[in-house]
Amino acid sequence: NLAGVQAGLLRDAADRVAPGGTLAYATCSILAEENAATAARFAANHERWTETARHAWWPGPDGDGFFLATWRKDVAG
Repeated sequence: NLAGVQAGLLRDAADRVAPGGTLAYATCSILAEENAATAARFAANHERWTETARHAWWPGPDGDGFFLATWRKDVAG
């Protein structure tokens, strides 16, 4: 269920980004459905956005797992 909530939050946030602006999506999860799959669905449904970064950190002695993806909204978008 969280993946659906997160996808909705990502869509809502994207609607508020000005053309040329940056959107960041981050979770403190290592689950593919919440991370890479959500980012892939967003990219597939938002062709006016260009992915600029994607990073995943796995849990270790220094902290928990984490995911980050960023996109830039096309100026014409």
